[in-house]
Amino acid sequence: MQEIPRSFSYQSKNAMRTDKIVFDRTDFELMEPSRIRSDGASRNRVLSKRRRITSDGDYISLVESDDEGEASVVQTLYVVPNTRGQMTWQSSMPAYTTKPDTKGSALVLRYVEDVDSDTKLTKLHTMVMRSPFLKDAVRRLFENYPGEPSALMEEPKYAPLFRRFFHQWAKLQHIYGHTTASDSARAGQLAAVFGVLEEEIGGSSMQDIKNRARNGEVTFDSIWAMFPPGCPVIRGQGSSQHLYLVDDGGYFKDGEGRRFFQLKLKDIDHDGSVFGWRKSSNIVTGFDGTMGIDQLPAVPVNLHRDADAIEKAATVRGTRVAELTSEAVAYRSHEGFADTHSMGQRYLSGRVVIDSRSYVQQTASRKRFEKETGAISTSPGRLQALLPKPPNQQKNDSSLEGHTFLSVRDNYNLHPVLSVGEYNLRETVDTPEDRVGSQLLD
Repeated sequence: MQEIPRSFSYQSKNAMRTDKIVFDRTDFELMEPSRIRSDGASRNRVLSKRRRITSDGDYISLVESDDEGEASVVQTLYVVPNTRGQMTWQSSMPAYTTKPDTKGSALVLRYVEDVDSDTKLTKLHTMVMRSPFLKDAVRRLFENYPGEPSALMEEPKYAPLFRRFFHQWAKLQHIYGHTTASDSARAGQLAAVFGVLEEEIGGSSMQDIKNRARNGEVTFDSIWAMFPPGCPVIRGQGSSQHLYLVDDGGYFKDGEGRRFFQLKLKDIDHDGSVFGWRKSSNIVTGFDGTMGIDQLPAVPVNLHRDADAIEKAATVRGTRVAELTSEAVAYRSHEGFADTHSMGQRYLSGRVVIDSRSYVQQTASRKRFEKETGAISTSPGRLQALLPKPPNQQKNDSSLEGHTFLSVRDNYNLHPVLSVGEYNLRETVDTPEDRVGSQLLD
């Protein structure tokens, strides 16, 4: 066996993760902390017994020998804070590596020290759903919520600010009301969740946002409450007002540390062959005090004063576009204003050729649709046809089995903020063509 060099390097990214040792250009993986003996023995005595073959066919073992006088290769130390506010290293496993026993708990609340508050010692870190009923309840609650990963989690957990719960508040109340009437024991579990959410996002905070929205105003920090993901909004001015769906929104900082709110929207467009989703971004820079909701780059349909007229005009316009794009090349007579790339808006009178495929191919700004959504193979239907529909109910042993939940449309109409508007989304899918369109997002 070739001689083992004395020099070696040892690195560890985190004391709670797999360590790696580089020894004579040979990688060895050590045992993960989760496999360490529970008696608290130093990890330098429980190294993984994995071996690597050397160049001459022999084995090198990293297991520490118990023979007296034989040195170990690696010693593992754990960091703990001391009374002076500094860090001390110790060989025994500290208490923070022990997982607390939460068996039998339906809901687990994890708190951390609140260093930013003069009145509160702790603040909520995460809320973990442990019982099968709560897991099923939140999965059904967010089954149509864009980008919600809780359905894939073994134990769904949520952290403040709980904005997704705010946007699904009406549906959560609906589920709670149904559970209270059918299963009082499980209703107690949801009541515990409501208690946490009321303290974090309910009460006066929710009421203040509603009152300002009722007066047509919004603060910078509450813009997020105006735009639940998936809700229809109106963007534009005058005769150029169009309908979009909210894709996402969030607060960010620019290179100089100034805050702004980014609102991401998506609308239906045509790329010369098919209809598909086109995404766009809108920025609201930070401001003090309040701003009129009608000054935002987009206004929720529920809060727009002329929503009914704009929706009807958009429906007529969209139907016309769908009709024209269904023809390979359409020839029509036109008398009125037209937008041109070279001369701006001008008055035209005569015959025009409508060739969407050639137009897209010849313009520099060729339309590209989002890959994750793909193309929409049907003509765009009415506004309601674009809202996601609840999936088929899955059978299980929960008290929620077979229950018809609040529709997406009704959840927006009963939304804590959108509900203060004078306009309600209506069921408009009433023709075979519209019913085809209603499957766009299924």
